[in-house]
Amino acid sequence: MQAIRDAAGARTVGSPSTGLSEVLSGNAFSQAVPAPVPAELRALAPAEALRSFASRLNLRQAEGELDLSTSYGPFLRCIDIEVPIWVPFFSVPDIKFEVVQEIGGTGQVIYEGAFETSWDTYPQPVNVELDVAQFAIASPFPGCPQGIACEDVPAIAQIGYMDVISDYLNPATGFAVRMNPDSHGDVPSTAPFEGMLPLIGCAPDAEYYRVLASYASGDGLSAPGPFGPQLPVIGPAWQLSRMVGGVTQMSPPIVPDADGWYSAQYLSWDPQNILVNWNPVDGVYQVVVQTGNSGPGGIEVVSTSSQVLLVVDSTPPKIATFTPVSWNYLGGSPTPFTTGDGCYIVERAAQDIEITIAYNVTAHHLHSVSLVPDGCDTAGVTVTDPGSLVASPPSSNDLGYHYDGPTDNSLSGNVTYTIAADALNGCYSWNLMAYSRAFSPNDSNGLTDIGGHAWNYVQRWVGSNALTSVGVITLPPGGGS
Repeated sequence: MQAIRDAAGARTVGSPSTGLSEVLSGNAFSQAVPAPVPAELRALAPAEALRSFASRLNLRQAEGELDLSTSYGPFLRCIDIEVPIWVPFFSVPDIKFEVVQEIGGTGQVIYEGAFETSWDTYPQPVNVELDVAQFAIASPFPGCPQGIACEDVPAIAQIGYMDVISDYLNPATGFAVRMNPDSHGDVPSTAPFEGMLPLIGCAPDAEYYRVLASYASGDGLSAPGPFGPQLPVIGPAWQLSRMVGGVTQMSPPIVPDADGWYSAQYLSWDPQNILVNWNPVDGVYQVVVQTGNSGPGGIEVVSTSSQVLLVVDSTPPKIATFTPVSWNYLGGSPTPFTTGDGCYIVERAAQDIEITIAYNVTAHHLHSVSLVPDGCDTAGVTVTDPGSLVASPPSSNDLGYHYDGPTDNSLSGNVTYTIAADALNGCYSWNLMAYSRAFSPNDSNGLTDIGGHAWNYVQRWVGSNALTSVGVITLPPGGGS
């Protein structure tokens, strides 16, 4: 035991474990340890010892001998020992979530979770999923519809908060025309929808309604493939509420029949005029509402709404390449990094160096790209050659790019940075973010129409992030490491 203590006490953090391993793998005892056998048995002859053992243990008599003067062992019991190790923590969760829902006139906690995420989680924004209790009441729309004026024909009047009118949605292309505009700002946008799409509309003078959608693959920028058949849009079951005599009344779970027909009686409940909550896959859709009444043998179609065309793209941009490609002393010839480097390290004399980083980003509907330096000494990092990117804001080392038109959906190039001779030794990192033009109509920030500018703002929810790093070490005079 003392030998183990001595070997363990001589170790420091990061030192080799060879000495301690050799001690632990050696014999635990310097000499044989006799078995704990009573003296009267030890004195017996081997044949007599076997018979005496069998009698004491009530075992069947056996022929042979048992030499109790010879020891085998000791046999050490295996014990699992948990040894603490160093684990890197990049952030400590510091946000607590509590969700309260008013059910039956009283507030009930449907979710409570302490310290599950951090303010500094990257990339931002971060979508945090809260899985609430089973007794919570699910709404098909995460907000409150503002109320729509239904006429005497069925219609899809809103998608989320967005009115289905040509001011906001191009009826010929299916793109939102104001959301996430291009770098000119005065050209209609081509922003697709993403995520859950609550369809809000009218089914007047009918017992039933259903939403039908025809699907075609494509990004909406070129002619879509042939549209398929009209199929019912069926969302997850939801519940609505209404006040009856001052008491909140909940609807049963709202589900359609086998042909996708929903009961129209719940369209007057709150939130009003919710047709269905839809989670479509990427592509192009032609969507209509049908109304019907019950008749012999089933529901008979009464009326069909005008068609709404929309493009859906929930896919984040793809960062195909983001890696350092070379380094050099200022004004010198580049030294390439190779794919086998794994960990990129530059060992330099006390001189300014340049590091060149290559990137390649593609998207179905690219909105913007940003490149930001990070690491141990960003004050010592400056942009030498931004390539296709521009300083954002001006006179900064943060670079960015904003698309210039519907088909401007890929970006690639090189960026060169200078790291000053007196910059600290350590790890220098660069964060690349790429965003799609896709937007969610469930964000009420776009609802306010100020001077005709409703839905004319930048909403960046669908993005991709990549990080690359280079270690920089300044060698002492003479070049030794």
